[in-house]
Order: sequence, then C-alpha cells, then structure tokens
Amino acid sequence: MAPASTVGASSRSPSAQGAKAHCRAYDSVKNRGRVLAPTAWQRLVQAAGGEKNVEAYCAERSAKRGKRQWKR
Repeated sequence: MAPASTVGASSRSPSAQGAKAHCRAYDSVKNRGRVLAPTAWQRLVQAAGGEKNVEAYCAERSAKRGKRQWKR
C-alpha cells in the first residue's frame, strides 16, 4: 500500500498535529488499495521511526486519541 521507496524523505520532524493528520489519512486509505501522497507518507514514516513501524505507530496514536475523548 505504501510507496516502494522513501528516498528523499524530509529531514524535518512532523508536528504532533501533522502526525495525527497523516495517521488519519493513512487509516482512511490503507484498506482501499490507495496510498498517501509521497510527502505525507515520507513524513509519517519518519515520525514512526521507519516504514515497518507505521501501522503500530498509527494504532498507538489512535488508541491515545480514543482515551482522551472518554476523559472529557
């Protein structure tokens, strides 16, 4: 589902809001046979610490987001 290569990934660390947005976008496209835009994918991979960590990274962020909603 992801681009085959992350060559040229930005050296800039994404903001927390940006990472959340990228995870939401990733979650919305991952089961539809689509991929994120290359720049968004590269930033998400960087935030996750590597391509193999993206799924777990986004799952963790989603779980944290759910817990905060219940604390209101």
